[in-house]
Amino acid sequence: MTKDFLKIFSSNLIKMCSTIIATFFLPKFLSIEDYAVIKSYQLYVSYIGVFSFGYNDGIFLKYGGQKFLEIDKKDVGKEQITIFAYQVILSALISFFAICQRDFIVAMVGLSFLPTTMFSYYTYMYQSTGEFNRYSRVMNINSWLVFAVNVLLVFCFKEECGNVYIFFYVITNYIIFLLNFVTFNRTMKVGHCLPALPIFIENVRQGILLMLGNLAYIFFVGVDKLFVKAFLGVESFARYSFAAQLLNVINMFITPLSLTLYNYFGKRKSNKFESYMRELLVVILFLMLIIVYFYRLIIQLFIQKYSAAIEILVILFLAQIFLTINTAIYVNLFKVYKRQKTYFRNLLVVVMLSIIANFVFMMIKKSELSIVYATLFCMIIWTILNLCSFRHTSFSKKEVFYITFCIALYISTSFRMEPLSGGVIYVLGFSVATLLFRHELLKRNA
Repeated sequence: MTKDFLKIFSSNLIKMCSTIIATFFLPKFLSIEDYAVIKSYQLYVSYIGVFSFGYNDGIFLKYGGQKFLEIDKKDVGKEQITIFAYQVILSALISFFAICQRDFIVAMVGLSFLPTTMFSYYTYMYQSTGEFNRYSRVMNINSWLVFAVNVLLVFCFKEECGNVYIFFYVITNYIIFLLNFVTFNRTMKVGHCLPALPIFIENVRQGILLMLGNLAYIFFVGVDKLFVKAFLGVESFARYSFAAQLLNVINMFITPLSLTLYNYFGKRKSNKFESYMRELLVVILFLMLIIVYFYRLIIQLFIQKYSAAIEILVILFLAQIFLTINTAIYVNLFKVYKRQKTYFRNLLVVVMLSIIANFVFMMIKKSELSIVYATLFCMIIWTILNLCSFRHTSFSKKEVFYITFCIALYISTSFRMEPLSGGVIYVLGFSVATLLFRHELLKRNA
């Protein structure tokens, strides 16, 4: 497990360089309006997966646990060309409509359908078959090219127009797709195939429920941004998006763990191992809150125009802890035990709750902070629902006390103290609490 984790983590280290530019340099050099344009495009692109109607999810479930090179090449060839043909048609229709309406962002989103969906197809194939070397290679290519584009536009050309960045992101997506297409087909030697409607229908049938769950998830984690964009204006959306962008650092550490856990949960199916990993993840996540104090310092020193985003950032990181527990542990468990219906039901409940909560919190006070507190509330409720579905992973009284202490310490040091002094006190308090209440966990083997 550690070996596979490190393979994926190494690819995320490369991605970190690109993310640092996107996170700190873009908002520093671009106007708030142009930064908001880029974030709007990225928000819309995040919903592209919905339009495959679960096809890639069906592929993921179909090949889970199989060996990559032993898969029937004829089947793979037909499946690949089928989703490719469908996305070409869909991409062309949406882009043509947007061009007629003279909507640049929607046109770019339309052109992004094909490369984005096909990239997901290849990564799903590699993940489901445990091909983490190939997966890491694909992610490395993606990270390097995005990194190169950002470096060239920010430092070499000093480009200040958000639309230019979006255009080059789309071009980069097509380059990445073509490289993956050539590599994948050269490895699998699938030959020439024709698209088949029955294959499309079958994979959609297999994956539609998981896709609906993923759709609900995408909407759930993005509903806060939609509310901010709809009700609070461009500047608020830019600030909120900037704070949300900073969460990517946590994701770089958690994504490798989440991907490898799915494979190992499936192999072991052990309540003891699942409970152990959930408890260990909580400790890791509270440790990673240290990053927030560095972020606060950087914003105060170098990006003062986003200083109003600091309060948003503090609570968003707390919400991210509960989100990560759900995605890394419970979403994987739902997939392993084929309990997509329960997963979808729980997620549907919190989606409806999130809409209501955002409206209610906005009525109390119309601000970004109202949205972020509503987000934290909903993340906690989702965690509770999922705990009820896997009771063997429940929190002990000692762990609840530990979590409560860490949250109280984090909030008090973040809102009432300067970044350096607050960070030092949080590290000391976290260390003492972990040694007192979690020392048995750290010594225990799953």
